[in-house]
Amino acid sequence: MGSSRELSLDALPSLEWYTPNCPHKKYEYQARSLSIAMSAEDKLSDFLSKSRDWERRPTNIPGIFLLKLPSSRSRHASIAIEINPVDATGAVTKKRGIVIRSTLELDQFNSILADQKLIELARRIDKVNPKQKEESTTTGSDVFEI
Repeated sequence: MGSSRELSLDALPSLEWYTPNCPHKKYEYQARSLSIAMSAEDKLSDFLSKSRDWERRPTNIPGIFLLKLPSSRSRHASIAIEINPVDATGAVTKKRGIVIRSTLELDQFNSILADQKLIELARRIDKVNPKQKEESTTTGSDVFEI
């Protein structure tokens, strides 16, 4: 037990080996989770520092994009989430989607979008509006894994 051997995160067991009753496996699982979270934060920091203003990068979730917002007089450059529906080819269907800058904004949008009156209004609009022809375009870029 007194071994000073260094543990590599690559040598840790996969998630399916995690056993809640086994204390050392719990710490190994937490270390692996921390490593994954840190690499995502590193990727986000890299995107913030190296991307162009208004650059949009797709994630591995269809319709969810990262968007670099430029700095202004009152705030620093930042990353936002853009929700923009995609077609069958993965191309966005709108020029600009819903831009979410914080968890608070996400919670507010979730509350609004979950309102049954909004859902009923959208259904009624679908019945009244003429049917639209869908266009498809293709774009290629790096996908950001979440």
